[in-house]
Amino acid sequence: MSSAMDAVAVDPDLRSALRLLTVAPDGEDYIVARPELGVYVAIPRPGVVLIQALQDGASLAVAADRAGDAAGEEVDATDFIAGLRAAGLLSSSGDAGLRVTGKRVGWVERIPRAAVKPLFGRIAWASYVAAAVTAVLLLMLRPDLRPIFDDIWFLTDPIWSLLALIATSLIITAGHECWHWLAGRAVGVPARFRVSRRGLFIVFESDLSQLVTLPRRVRYSPMLAGIAFDVTLLAAALLLRLGFREEVVSIPPALDRFLGAVVFGQLVVLVWQMCGVAFRSDGYAILANALGCHNLRRATALTVKYRLRRLDAPEAEELARMGSRDRSVASWFWLVSVAGGFFMFWAFIKYLLPFTYGMIEWVGPNIGSLAADTVVFWQSLVLVALLVAQFAVIPLIARRERGDDRPAAPTPVVPQDAPTVSSRYAPAWRTLFVVLVIFASMYGINNLRQFVGVSADATADNVAADALDDSCLPGQRVRILDYPHVSQQDIGDTVYNSNPPTSGPHYGAAVAPGIYRTPLSPGQTVHGQEHGRVVIHYRPDTPADIVAALESIGKRFAPDTVVHPNPEIDSQIALTAWGRIDTLDTYDEDRIVAFVDLLRGRYDHAPAGSSDCQAGT
Repeated sequence: MSSAMDAVAVDPDLRSALRLLTVAPDGEDYIVARPELGVYVAIPRPGVVLIQALQDGASLAVAADRAGDAAGEEVDATDFIAGLRAAGLLSSSGDAGLRVTGKRVGWVERIPRAAVKPLFGRIAWASYVAAAVTAVLLLMLRPDLRPIFDDIWFLTDPIWSLLALIATSLIITAGHECWHWLAGRAVGVPARFRVSRRGLFIVFESDLSQLVTLPRRVRYSPMLAGIAFDVTLLAAALLLRLGFREEVVSIPPALDRFLGAVVFGQLVVLVWQMCGVAFRSDGYAILANALGCHNLRRATALTVKYRLRRLDAPEAEELARMGSRDRSVASWFWLVSVAGGFFMFWAFIKYLLPFTYGMIEWVGPNIGSLAADTVVFWQSLVLVALLVAQFAVIPLIARRERGDDRPAAPTPVVPQDAPTVSSRYAPAWRTLFVVLVIFASMYGINNLRQFVGVSADATADNVAADALDDSCLPGQRVRILDYPHVSQQDIGDTVYNSNPPTSGPHYGAAVAPGIYRTPLSPGQTVHGQEHGRVVIHYRPDTPADIVAALESIGKRFAPDTVVHPNPEIDSQIALTAWGRIDTLDTYDEDRIVAFVDLLRGRYDHAPAGSSDCQAGT
C-alpha cells in the first residue's frame, strides 16, 4: 500500500489543516483537537505518529509506514485521514456544518493567568476543603442550622421572597460558573457559557471541553471549582447564622433569614452536583474523568438505546468506534442514567409541578382582581410569567441541542472491536422500562390529584380534638377554622375566631422561621403554624429589653419560632400555635418557654404526635 501512496501528494490545504491540530496524551490514548472548533477526538498512538509525520512534511506513504511501525501492522492512511475529516478535525473554521454553541467568556481570557492561579493553588484548595468540613460538622452538630423548605419565604412579602430568591440564585449560579471559568483560565483553558437543560430542569452550563487536552490530574481543579465556590459560600452562611444564634455576631435578622434561604439553596445545588451523575453535573465530569472515559455521555446514550430498542447502522458503527473504556463503563452506567431519569421525573411531579401549580393558583387571583397600578398586580404577573417560562423554554432548548452537531466530548475515529453487549435482553429491559414508566405516570397523576384536591375542611380536625384531653398543654384551645389557601387580595376580608389567629385561611406561602422587625400578615403566620411553628407576637410599643428577651427565646428555638411585632393584638404579648393561644400582659419567660417547647412541631398539616394528656404527653 505504501507504494500505491508514494505518488499521492498531500494537498496543501490538508497539510495546513493538520498543522492546526493539537495532540495531548491521555492514558493509553491521545487527544487530538481543534480547540477553535470545539472538536476533540481520542485516537491510539499510531494515529498520532501518522499525524505528526504529516505535520512534519512527510508524504502520505512515509507517514503510513511510520504509523505501521508503531502499530505493528499495516495502517491505511487514506482511511484514517477520511476518519479525521468525518470527525470535523480537518474542517475550516467557517464550516457551517460545525457549530460551537455558547458564548465565549472573553473577559476571563483577558485576566493574566498568574492573577488567578493563587485562587486554585494548594493553600486555596486546603481552604476549600476546610470550608467543606466546617459545613458538614455544623450541619451534623447543630440541627437548628439545618435548612427547611420554608426558609425560602424569608421576607415579609412572600412574592418578593420568591422574586428575590430567583435573583439571588442567578447571582450565586453566576459565581459558581465564574469559578469554573477562572479555574480554567488558571490552567490555560478558555470557557464557553450557555443555558442548557438537564431533563426537565433549566441549568447554566460552562463548556470547558478543552480540558481534554490536559493531563487528567490537571482537569480536577476546573471541574471541582464550582463545588469549591458552593461549599465556601455554604460554610460562610452557616458560620454567620451560628454567630447570630449564639449572639456573638450582630447582624440584621433579615440577613439571618436570607442566609437561611442561601443555605437551603446551596445544599440543594451541592446534592445535585454530587449525586446527579446521570445528568452531566460536576459530579458526572469528575466521575468520567476518574474512570478514564472520553465520551461517556454519548456511549451511555447509545447503550441505553441498544438495550431498550436497537441501533441503526451509523449508530452501531459509532458505538463500535468508541474506546473500550467508554463502552465498558457505559455497560453499567446506562442503568445509573435511566434510574436518574426516573428520579428527575419523580422530583418534577413530586415538587416542581405541584409547587408551580400552587403558586399560580395562589397569585393568579391577584392578576384578575387587582388594578394594574398596584404593586401586587405586577409582582404576581412577573412571578406567574417566570413560573410558566421554565416549562416553555425547555422544548426550545431541547430543539437547539438536538441540532447541535458538535461532538460533546472526544470520540475515537480509529475502528475498534464491536461492543460486547448483547441485544437479546432488549425485550426484557424494554418491558421493565415500560412498566416503570406506567407506575411513575400513575404516581405523578395521583400526586397532582391529591395536591389539587387537598381538603381544607377543619371538621375532622375538630372532631379529633374534641375526643382528646389537652388539659396538660399550655394556653387555651381555639376551634380550628377551615384553612384554604387565599390570595393577598382576599386575606383582608377573612374573619378569624381569635386574635391573633391560630388557624383559618392563609397564603399559599408560609413564613420562614426567624425574627422579624416589621409586622407579618396573618396569611403568613397561620400557614407557619400549620407547619408546626410557634409565633411570638408583641405589641410595637413593647419595651426594648422585653423585645430583646423575646428575640433571644426565638433564637433558642430558632427552627420552630417566628417572632414579630403585631399592632393588632390586645395584650402585650401573645403566643400562638395551631389551634392554641396564650396571652400575657407582662413578660413571663417560664410561661413563654413552656408554650414554645411543648407546642413546637406538634402539628404539621396533621398532629405530629399524640395530643392526649392521658397518653402521657
